[in-house]
Amino acid sequence: MWISLIAIGVLSVPFILIWWRDMDRWADAEHKRFKPRTQGPQDVVVVKQPPTPAQNERNN
Repeated sequence: MWISLIAIGVLSVPFILIWWRDMDRWADAEHKRFKPRTQGPQDVVVVKQPPTPAQNERNN
């Protein structure tokens, strides 16, 4: 049992580090391929609901 735990620990750490390195390279390549969008002015839409009869009674 202890041998398998040590083996998992010894093998998993390098695997994770190599995976992390390769995926970081992949992400950098994707960022170069697809440039971030420029943020232009955004249209703001405000939708208001007409007051209900109960709200009208409170306001009067």
